[in-house]
Amino acid sequence: MIDLHDILLALHVAAGSLGLALGPVAMLAEREPSYSSRAGTAYQWSVLAVSVTAVGLVALDPSALWWLSLLAALAYSLALLGFLAPRRRGPGWVRAYAHGQGGSYIALV
Repeated sequence: MIDLHDILLALHVAAGSLGLALGPVAMLAEREPSYSSRAGTAYQWSVLAVSVTAVGLVALDPSALWWLSLLAALAYSLALLGFLAPRRRGPGWVRAYAHGQGGSYIALV
């Protein structure tokens, strides 16, 4: 019998696999001067899905998985930083973009 934990875990694994596949594609596609691509947008959404499902898994067993919520927050914060940096183009945006994209990918791994 399939329960909520199994569904969340399957969604978490699927979103994580998609993010791991899209990460290098997005980083290669975003070497152009605009630094934005559909792959980068899809990557950001996949990291959001991984983070949301991680929080759902934590809610089901907080004493054993509390640390996963911290990792989820870090991963999505970095992905959002990498997504927004080239759109805002503030001082040091290239460094913020690289740290965001690279750091979120490392967090996924």
